[in-house]
Amino acid sequence: MLHRARLLFIAVVLLLWTSVASATSSLSFNAQGYWVDMEIGRLERPVVASLHFHAPGDRRGVLLRGNFTVEVFDVDRKRLTIRYAGGDPRVRPFTLMVTGDNAVLSIGEERITTSFDWFM
Repeated sequence: MLHRARLLFIAVVLLLWTSVASATSSLSFNAQGYWVDMEIGRLERPVVASLHFHAPGDRRGVLLRGNFTVEVFDVDRKRLTIRYAGGDPRVRPFTLMVTGDNAVLSIGEERITTSFDWFM
């Protein structure tokens, strides 16, 4: 009985690990030394799970989890708006807006524009 329960537990853990492991992809903004890599999780619909923010010259970047707001994320209409109000002294507040294949990263008075690839 204990052996059967252990096998069932292992099977459930493997099933969950496999479904979670295949449930992520990424999207990226990259222009003028700024790089924002978005980890996309897939539940019933895609969600932005975390951001990895790199300022110009920053090789390591800063992982942002849960301290940003996703106002719009519509893959079908190709719209995305993310706001980071601050909280980590290594990253200035910013807004990333994507409409279609065009993206704008606003940090203070800077507006960095580039094309955006929706391939996940």
